[in-house]
Amino acid sequence: GTEPPQRDVPWLRVNATASRDRDRVFVSVVNRHPEQAISATIEFAGDWRPLARARASVLGGDGPTARNAPGAVSAVRLSRADCDLAAGREGFARLFEPHSVTVLELTRA
Repeated sequence: GTEPPQRDVPWLRVNATASRDRDRVFVSVVNRHPEQAISATIEFAGDWRPLARARASVLGGDGPTARNAPGAVSAVRLSRADCDLAAGREGFARLFEPHSVTVLELTRA
């Protein structure tokens, strides 16, 4: 059979991993909303704080059915760029594009 629709499921799914030496943290954020960018604050426990610049890789498209076709303009795109975090004492805020996957590579300050 099929599963009934789920209700009250958060739009953002967030996971984090650290390098062995704990000098880098990778924060992966999936925004499942098909149309709306969502802002979230990433907070850190303990004394770990990131540098003010991070590397952001974003995979996104025009919606849930977007796909790339041979010879056509890419509907699903991967972009990579350095970004400013404007980090505060406890963390930083970031806007996550609709229907996208973002990986932030943070380096310990």
